[in-house]
Amino acid sequence: RRTTSSGGGVSRGGHGEESPSSGSRTPEGVTYLIDTLGRFKAFAESSKAELAQKHAEEETQLQSDIHASENDEVRAALEQSVTSNKESLTENTRIYEEMVKFSEAMTGVLKGAAAKG
Repeated sequence: RRTTSSGGGVSRGGHGEESPSSGSRTPEGVTYLIDTLGRFKAFAESSKAELAQKHAEEETQLQSDIHASENDEVRAALEQSVTSNKESLTENTRIYEEMVKFSEAMTGVLKGAAAKG
């Protein structure tokens, strides 16, 4: 059974079907959300690892450039870049960690809600 809501979305009656007009889904939708949160968490974890690798490579290059430079002003600028690189890594790492925590928390809430029916 299909009906059009006043908002223009499609709503379907019956158990296990989606209702885009209300934005809610039945238990099958909970499984979908849990799976999506798992992918979101995996993305955050892999991005965090890639970020750490990228920043390590950048620091190695900057340190090499610092040692190769004979100009004090250039060395000072490169040292500031090292500091900025570390600050950026810290902030972005925190963001990815928060994404992981969010995914875990929401997954727990959804599993709890699904267990209650």
